[in-house]
Amino acid sequence: MGSRIALFLLIIFLFALTNFAQTITSVINGTVKDDFGRPIMDATVTVKDEEGQVISTVKTDKEGKYQVADLATGSYKLLVESEGLKSEEITDIRLTVAAEQSFDLKLKTSLEGKAIKKVPAVYPEVARVTQQQGRVVVGILVKPDGSVDKVLFLSGNAVFKSAALEAAQKWTFQKSPNGLSGRIAFNFKN
Repeated sequence: MGSRIALFLLIIFLFALTNFAQTITSVINGTVKDDFGRPIMDATVTVKDEEGQVISTVKTDKEGKYQVADLATGSYKLLVESEGLKSEEITDIRLTVAAEQSFDLKLKTSLEGKAIKKVPAVYPEVARVTQQQGRVVVGILVKPDGSVDKVLFLSGNAVFKSAALEAAQKWTFQKSPNGLSGRIAFNFKN
């Protein structure tokens, strides 16, 4: 009878130990989006240890979500990369027992070298008469076929707004599987 009780207690102990072992690892998760808030599918998310050794690599899903599970306690770096976008790195991530840390990232598009056709902005007559100069930054959303889908005025002198938006709408970019997004700056000098 005593051996049955001992066996029963051993089984309970092993069961509790197994459950505890399942909760000592940690998780890093989050989302990856572009400048316009669109999810980035198939971005590569790499977790490295303090020495730079790759611990795990995953891809984001169609909603831009990622999850890296089963991480031991310690310090990590998170590197997120996607074709045509500037990579982002987060360092000094400290994970404790059973921790879950979320990092939502926005990757900026590098439109450098992606434009096939650039249309210069026409200098507005009102700006010429009043001798105004300035810079306008336009946000641009490009379809997978390379045509411009949407342009947004982000900053700059409002006198140049229409001219910059009209010019940006006429640009053409290289084809890309997910389309592109980014910023274009127009400088207006007399």
